[in-house]
Amino acid sequence: MRREPGVGAQSPHVGGGHRHDVVAATTSAAVAMKGHGLSSLPPSVGWKPVPVPAGRTADAPCVAFSRGGEAKCPRILRSPARLDIVPQEPPEFERDVDEDFPSERPTLIEDVSSFTPGRTAKVVPRTRPLLTVLTGPEKGAVFSFTTVEATIGRSEDAEISIPDLGLSRIHAKISRKPGGYYLEDVGSTNGTFVDDVRIDGEVRLHVGSRFRLGQRTVLSLTLHDELEVDAALSMRQAAMRDRLTGIYNRGVFDDRLEAEIAFSARHGSPLSLLLFDVDHFKRFNDTFGHQAGDAVLIAVAEQVQKTVRTEDVLARYGGEEFAVIARDTPSDRALILGERIRRAIERAAVEHEGKILAVTASIGVATLSKQTPYDQEGLVSAADRSLYDAKQAGRNRVRHVDIAPSVTLRGPTR
Repeated sequence: MRREPGVGAQSPHVGGGHRHDVVAATTSAAVAMKGHGLSSLPPSVGWKPVPVPAGRTADAPCVAFSRGGEAKCPRILRSPARLDIVPQEPPEFERDVDEDFPSERPTLIEDVSSFTPGRTAKVVPRTRPLLTVLTGPEKGAVFSFTTVEATIGRSEDAEISIPDLGLSRIHAKISRKPGGYYLEDVGSTNGTFVDDVRIDGEVRLHVGSRFRLGQRTVLSLTLHDELEVDAALSMRQAAMRDRLTGIYNRGVFDDRLEAEIAFSARHGSPLSLLLFDVDHFKRFNDTFGHQAGDAVLIAVAEQVQKTVRTEDVLARYGGEEFAVIARDTPSDRALILGERIRRAIERAAVEHEGKILAVTASIGVATLSKQTPYDQEGLVSAADRSLYDAKQAGRNRVRHVDIAPSVTLRGPTR
């Protein structure tokens, strides 16, 4: 008998005198022919030989072995005997697959009987509008609406609210009509533009049209189906929001701070930055566990979100540290805002497993103005220095880098 090197194995008939020359797959799948024992073949857990249909013999082009949906086509038996292969389970000690992991489980065979060769995929109707912000403070944001018309502006009262100080509270509206989608300016201060031309009255938008609101915010209109819109909105939220607290994440903070500094420089308006973190946060984790620490961070985010204005940006800066970007806010008002935040956190009743956790925060403030023309790195560094000073002074207090400590507001030392 001839054996192909490295892949063949001879197997005696159990209880008989003849032999079959078996050429196994390179994976050495553990199989047994009916009435034959092939224990000399090392098992490869998870590979399942496909039973040969009735009437097929060794002259058939392939016997497939599958594992996790992948098909292998090994060389077949050289004997003209019919291939009627059944799986043989390896001994328990030889199994090296952890079936608790989905990737190690056998592929679930689903019904594919409805498959039609040569079929062309149908075109899904795309009728749901999606507005994407291409430039401006909310760059990358996406909005959709299902109403006949939607207003756009910086106010929370607008159906599509974009926090750009260059926009009017209700700046423009977009309407769905039998002929398509139409854009109209509603008496804005800085105008609405299509193809860089300021519009007066309604202008029809085509799929892919771009329009500008004021000087900074450019949007595009596209049409999608429900699944595409839901996926786009979900991905945008995941990219912008901190998963634990639901407030903006560090990436959004960096982008928004850059945009707000540029706006402040152009218009000569003050911009304040508040950095704060939870006092002795490590004690919550060490004493009550990390779930208690998570509860504290969530509670702090909720309290501060209720305290700041709609146009302010609250973000998780990192770990137990948070940040607030306060537009058009000079030093004295920023100090007052910091004190409001400090008190809101101090009053928060954080309950965990029947215990009330007392939480305080230290807050550092810095203000960009004509007298202190910080760049982005300088503004963050100045606020960070103020935060350090607040902690050194006893925590649970507010410090401003440009205001004397005697004026600084504070609560009880913790």
